[in-house]
Amino acid sequence: MIRLLFLIAFMFFTQCTVPPVPVGKEMLPSLFLPFESQDSVCLFEAFGETKITVNGQRFGAPIEIYWKSDRDFKVEFYSPFGGRIASIASGLGGMWDIKVGDSLYEKLPQEKVELGHGFMEYPFTYRQFLHILTGRLLDYAILKKNVDSLSFDKKKGACFWFDADVSGRRCDVIATINRKQSSVTDVVYRIKSPGAGDLAYSSFKDGVPKEIRFSDPSNNYFYLNYDRIFQRTGAQSVKER
Repeated sequence: MIRLLFLIAFMFFTQCTVPPVPVGKEMLPSLFLPFESQDSVCLFEAFGETKITVNGQRFGAPIEIYWKSDRDFKVEFYSPFGGRIASIASGLGGMWDIKVGDSLYEKLPQEKVELGHGFMEYPFTYRQFLHILTGRLLDYAILKKNVDSLSFDKKKGACFWFDADVSGRRCDVIATINRKQSSVTDVVYRIKSPGAGDLAYSSFKDGVPKEIRFSDPSNNYFYLNYDRIFQRTGAQSVKER
């Protein structure tokens, strides 16, 4: 009797369990399709929290982002008491205004990021940093190329592009796939330049990440977690997440 009940239970649960979706190279283009909407974004607004660690010192700051184009945007960082402590905004003559406290610096978009005389230095230009803050991948074109390697287990799949040219730098790129939901959960760029680190996007919805993290070999990191995102694409459809 016990063996019969066990057999019935086994048959019930195995029939009700949804098997993981097979992962094959032919299905990858459809999985990466949501990222193509990044080219048609015409308005991006977000609110969230940042955490920064530099040389063992930890900082946290709320962040507010408004972006309409690279010529019309503002990114503001606030203290826990609500005062603005830093900002990046479009300026005049193609320059960008970088404010840290009461100090104002003018930078070209193609210059390397540096806020507060070394307070934060990462291997990105200001333009790339802005695109990262607005949820865009460092370079999503790599996802359209054939993968160098594909592996999977019962729950996840992983796509690998080795030593890829990503915006002028060499990177290993890894995209993680949730097999049950048939969706991309993480995209990681492992920058191969000396002293560089990893740029990771995670918790995607419709191609937009809710979490972004950059970490270097010295354990310095920048972490951004969006609380709320408003996005309008070229088709004028508004998405709220």
